[in-house]
Amino acid sequence: MARGHSGGLLLFKYLATAALALLASCASPPPPQNVYLSKDYVPPAPNAMVLLLHVPADEAVYQAGDRLAQHIATSMLTAAGYRVGIVSADDYAVLLAAERQRLAQGAVQPSIQDWAKADFKALSTLASVAGRQTGSPMLVRTRLLTRSTIVRQRTAAWDGQTRQLLYVGMNRDYASVRGTGSGVSLEVVAVDVSGKLLARSFGGVTLPYLYQAEDGTAVERTDLFADDRELKEGAAIALTPLLPK
Repeated sequence: MARGHSGGLLLFKYLATAALALLASCASPPPPQNVYLSKDYVPPAPNAMVLLLHVPADEAVYQAGDRLAQHIATSMLTAAGYRVGIVSADDYAVLLAAERQRLAQGAVQPSIQDWAKADFKALSTLASVAGRQTGSPMLVRTRLLTRSTIVRQRTAAWDGQTRQLLYVGMNRDYASVRGTGSGVSLEVVAVDVSGKLLARSFGGVTLPYLYQAEDGTAVERTDLFADDRELKEGAAIALTPLLPK
């Protein structure tokens, strides 16, 4: 289940044109909170085995960054003084499928919260089983996903990150807008061997769209992870709260 380390697309497009003009007159919503730490959380001792589970992104266009995200998370945990064990995403998928099937067979229509609880139960079970097998006190799950951003003029802010809006075309004055949009983040969830949630955090990585400057039309990017520095920055934002000071 664990081995030692050796070495629906829901993108919230920026509101454009008339919608952006309307949003400019409204108060922007507060940015999402990007860090939760249990009050009892203490980083594992130096040289402890930390289990790492990277779950492939649901969004197909993000999956090109999965291998890099796992590599970066592994490198950061190793640099923090931990031994890293890689947990198979297939083992997690089997547990998750069983939890979802059990939930779907119930007499009551499951809510979003019910599905989320099934997800966490599968993760808790995996952390307990893999933790007992390896002596690891903590399992860390990472995955790339979409998060809401706050757009002000020519920048988007979310999950501890700020990025310039990406525009193409000649009419760059159009880039001064306000509203909400979407950004790619790395989510980190840490669970102890008893199945308790220790931490959940997000680090903003990059923006999934570029925009036609003439009319604000959103165009999906095909080079999301061409610059690995962006993913390294997002991983640092998300993982740093879990690491020793």
